[in-house]
Amino acid sequence: MGVVGVLMGAGAFDGGGRGTGESAGAATLPPRAPRTAGTTTPPASTDPSSADGLHAFGDTQRYGDGVEVGVGAPVPFTPSRGAAGHEARNTAVTIQVTVRNGTDARLDLALVTVTARDADGREVTRVFDDEHHVGPGLTGSVLPGRSAAAVYGFDVPPSGTAALEVEVKVGFDRPSAFWIGRVPAP
Repeated sequence: MGVVGVLMGAGAFDGGGRGTGESAGAATLPPRAPRTAGTTTPPASTDPSSADGLHAFGDTQRYGDGVEVGVGAPVPFTPSRGAAGHEARNTAVTIQVTVRNGTDARLDLALVTVTARDADGREVTRVFDDEHHVGPGLTGSVLPGRSAAAVYGFDVPPSGTAALEVEVKVGFDRPSAFWIGRVPAP
């Protein structure tokens, strides 16, 4: 019984689709290059300055499988009375995150995470404001060759208003990318 479990786990009975949830006829991504123990693979990018996944606002992270992510510069805004997540002494900013699906399969946007830290390295609070169309972020999925964009709101405390670092992670197999820049005065 133990041998059968090991063989099943290794994909001996399903054509090598171990743990991928692949079914017959499902679209798959191109195979990855083999990795050598102890090495890391930087995100594939056509921009040589972003080989470490670090960008200025407005730049685009390009992954080897065709997915692209862009983060716009922070724009200060005054949240409405009904906004959630904003404190009066903080600077509320919005950023636009755009994901382009250059793969041959649908891209699940529920697997996109967007977080931000202030200049002191503290994670900042998300702001939600229906009146300014600052909502939950990217939702649903995006078809091959198409893009999706969403506005995210963040509440930057006074000690951290000099800079903002935004981290975006798309799915489980792509490394996070980071955008860093100054927060304009309100």
